[in-house]
Amino acid sequence: MPISRPLPSPTEPSVAPTPLAGLLTQVLGELGVAERLAQTQVLLNWSTVVGPLLAAQTRPLRVSRGGRLEVAVPSASWRTQLAFMRADLIRRLNDAVGHPVVRDLILLNQPVAVPPPPGAAGRAGPASFPSSQPKESR
Repeated sequence: MPISRPLPSPTEPSVAPTPLAGLLTQVLGELGVAERLAQTQVLLNWSTVVGPLLAAQTRPLRVSRGGRLEVAVPSASWRTQLAFMRADLIRRLNDAVGHPVVRDLILLNQPVAVPPPPGAAGRAGPASFPSSQPKESR
């Protein structure tokens, strides 16, 4: 036998329905998805925030739950340069995503893969580097 609920009386205040967007935001927050999304936005915005010169010499690796952004740099000199820029980079990254996600910048000496120049797809080996070809002597 189905259980029936009594209908609310006209004098009782009715509960307004909760908007789905509000519920979704709450659930995503409770699951930690919102934080993870913000961390991903930091990684995706890295090259735009730091500019083409730094983007070519660095690679963002991950953002930990504590807000530590790990960045690969090719040498100690680049690590030193970015260490001087640490506070400014953190501020600019957080401004780009709209709230404080990055609290610290961890700079790691690791090889940074440099993307090939546009139009270089499909070429491989020494032939793709003109300076590696022997010069003809006349």
